[in-house]
Amino acid sequence: MQAGRISWVIVLCGALIPIASAQSNSTPPGVRSFFVQHCFACHSNKAKTAGLDLESPVTDHTVWEDVLRKIRSGEMPPAPMPRPRPADIAAVSKWIASVPLRPGTQPQKVDPGRVTARRLNRAEYDNTIRDLLAVDYRPARDFPADDSGYGFDNIADVLSLSPVLMEKYFAAAEEISRIVLPGNVAPKPTAERYKQEQTAGAKPGFLEIRHRFPAEAEYDLRVVLGGVRPPRSPEIRMAFLLDGRELQTFGVDPGRGKPRSFGTRLVVKAGERNLRAVFLNDDYNPEEHSLNATDRHLTIDYIEVRGPYNIRGTLTESQQKVFVCGHVADHHHPDCVRDNLSDLARRAFRRPVSKEETGPLVRFVKLAAEQGDTLEDGMRLALQAILVSPQFLFRIERDPPGGAAHPVTDFELA
Repeated sequence: MQAGRISWVIVLCGALIPIASAQSNSTPPGVRSFFVQHCFACHSNKAKTAGLDLESPVTDHTVWEDVLRKIRSGEMPPAPMPRPRPADIAAVSKWIASVPLRPGTQPQKVDPGRVTARRLNRAEYDNTIRDLLAVDYRPARDFPADDSGYGFDNIADVLSLSPVLMEKYFAAAEEISRIVLPGNVAPKPTAERYKQEQTAGAKPGFLEIRHRFPAEAEYDLRVVLGGVRPPRSPEIRMAFLLDGRELQTFGVDPGRGKPRSFGTRLVVKAGERNLRAVFLNDDYNPEEHSLNATDRHLTIDYIEVRGPYNIRGTLTESQQKVFVCGHVADHHHPDCVRDNLSDLARRAFRRPVSKEETGPLVRFVKLAAEQGDTLEDGMRLALQAILVSPQFLFRIERDPPGGAAHPVTDFELA
């Protein structure tokens, strides 16, 4: 650097800062020599490599941000020039951050813009409901298709909220709350049959269905077969599986007049479950036989689910997610009600909640009690309010008053 010449400014966070002067006593010698040794050979007022002159006054803060970034990343000075020592780079960076503002200059206000509130798309909604309430239920299958941009369906700016979708959110919240907190009326036993011709992906020797079990209880699960195989055909082994876990394996005699119904009774937890029936060794080739079309295959006709019977009286896994406070008998205590709802809202909103936010939820429970309803009725209303809240449906980054630049919180970052 030439005597009397001043290299003017670095702009840090929008503020003008003098860099160095050959006659400046306030600039550490190491900083002055850094620019002389590593920068001015290429970026002086004579060389101006890449159009950059660091020896003359520079007032564009983006230039200095770029310079600092390239020095720190090792991109500058370029090979084969010697690399600055890490200690020198640290000293220059520290000095830039510590030099006081030049008299008469004011920091420029930085406008970071606004982050669009990110609505949960359909997959995120289903996954959040599953994790929040341990409900194996997929309400988003009935939602309108999410808008997409650039091939992605999770871009905040294109995820609109239509009146139809809002109605679906209300309906889903009501249905989910009924599944989690069905009330004192036990579900009545029913019989539901899933036929092969009504199920996508079914084959003669394979049938998989998805059934929602309303309560943890005993259920009768039955597989019914149709068709026959030629005389003296070998025995077929058929497996019955629940959520991929083998429940039972049956030996099936393929002849006429043989049993065509196979079943078992077992305890199943509440929620949506996969049931599958499959032949394990069905190697029959119909082209080798001359049977009628109706007699060519031994098939799995349908799966039938009957129940619930002997419903378990303990809290389900979903209810344990709601009633986190103490023993069941303690849940009516006002402090316990508040603790339950605070924990539920905290997990649903993905951040800590204040007493002011919990208060309206507690009032739902109080209102139900005043009208002679049960605790579950009040908690069901509070749960519905949580599930239709924008704090649940959107992931929100809160701006401070005035919208100044600020770091996001740990919860917003997560």
